[in-house]
Amino acid sequence: MFSLVKYDKNIHFSAWQDFVRDNGHLYHDIRWLDIINFSYGLEPFYHLIYDSDKLIALAPFFKISNSKLLSLPFISFAGLCFHKDISENEVEKITEDLMLKTELGNYEIELRTMKGKINENSESEGHKKKYVTMIKNLEGDIDTVFKNFDKKQRNMIRKAEQEPFELVDCNLDTYYKIYLKATNDLGTPGHRKEFFGRIIENFRDSVRLKLLKRNKMEVGVLFEIDYFRTRYDMWAFSLKEFFQYKPNVFMYWETLKNAIETGIERYDFGRSTIAGGIYNFKKIYDEIVKYT
Repeated sequence: MFSLVKYDKNIHFSAWQDFVRDNGHLYHDIRWLDIINFSYGLEPFYHLIYDSDKLIALAPFFKISNSKLLSLPFISFAGLCFHKDISENEVEKITEDLMLKTELGNYEIELRTMKGKINENSESEGHKKKYVTMIKNLEGDIDTVFKNFDKKQRNMIRKAEQEPFELVDCNLDTYYKIYLKATNDLGTPGHRKEFFGRIIENFRDSVRLKLLKRNKMEVGVLFEIDYFRTRYDMWAFSLKEFFQYKPNVFMYWETLKNAIETGIERYDFGRSTIAGGIYNFKKIYDEIVKYT
C-alpha cells in the first residue's frame, strides 16, 4: 500500500527535483508551486508518494475550490509524475485510489495528464473539444528538419522568410504589452504581469522572451522555457492585423532553427483544441500527443 507525504520545502526540495529530472517534465518542477501560489493565492496540495521507503511518484495539486483539486492550473498539463519503472497496472491503481479520494481527503480531483498519441479519428466531431499538445522531435540538422516538411509546409516557411521579419530578444514590459493586446483582441483574459515575472525569476536563464518585428513594427511575442533538452512554447501571440503575413510561421521556424543549433532535442508547442485554428496551424510541425 502506498503512502502520501505532504511536501515540505525544507525537507523534500532536492528529492522532488531529482525525481523530476529523471522521470518528469517541466510542469512537474517544484518551482511552479511558488509561482502559482504567490501569483494567484491558490493553496498547494503537493505530495510525495512512497512504497515503503521508496519514492515512486509525485502528486502536484492546487486547491481551486472548497471541493476540488487540480493538477495544474494556468499551465498546459501536469498530472502525476511516476517513476519510469512503475508498471501501468501500478500507475492505474495509484491513480484510481487518488481519484476515489482515499488519500487526499474528500476532494474532487482533476488530472491534466499527457497521454498517448491520438489518431486521425480523434478529429471527428465528437472529439473537437479535447485538448492536445504537439511535440516535434528535432532530429538531424536544420536542412534535414526542413526537408522533412512536405512541399506545402516548406512553401509556407519560404514565403514567411521573404517578409521583413526580425525575431529579437525583449524584456517583460515589451512582451506583456503585446501579449495583453493580443489576448484582449481574442476576448481572452490575460495572466497578471506578476505571474510572468515570477516565472522569469524562478527559471532565469532558461526563459526565452522574443519579440517579432516587421519593418520595425512590433508584430508578436514568444515566451519559452528550455528544460532538460526540451523547449516549451509557453505562450505565443501575433497581432491580428499582421496575420496575412504569416508571422507565426516565421516565429516558430526561427525558434526551431535555434533549438536545433543549441542541442535541443524536442519542441513542445503547447496546448490546443483539436480541429481549432491554432491546432491546424501547429499540426504542420509534427507529432500529436493527447492529454486531458
